Amino acid sequence: MSVLSDINIETLQGLTLKDLVDFKKKLLVAIEKREEIETKDFIDIVDQLAIDSGLSMNDIFATKAKAKAKAKSKSIPKYRNPSNKNEEWTGKGRKPKWVLGLLEEGKSLEELKISTSL
Repeated sequence: MSVLSDINIETLQGLTLKDLVDFKKKLLVAIEKREEIETKDFIDIVDQLAIDSGLSMNDIFATKAKAKAKAKSKSIPKYRNPSNKNEEWTGKGRKPKWVLGLLEEGKSLEELKISTSL
């Protein structure tokens, strides 16, 4: 940090445009190198934590990917109970009791279908 305390706006304003551009290039290279070092250090720490826990990085990322896939797999309902809008059914699996009851009353699945028109 002591190097940064020597740099101030007045000093930078006294530089030529060429000097400022050269300084900017060097600064961007230094930032990129620092990011690489800190990223590698962070990955090493996480990797060691995983090893200490008996896991591998693949275990960690595979678990996260599975959780993501599960969250996305929710089916869209295709049928709705006309007397209770909170009761919906995707059309997959066993028919819910409310569907069976309405079918016994003479309704058809087509009548229970959720309208997709706007």
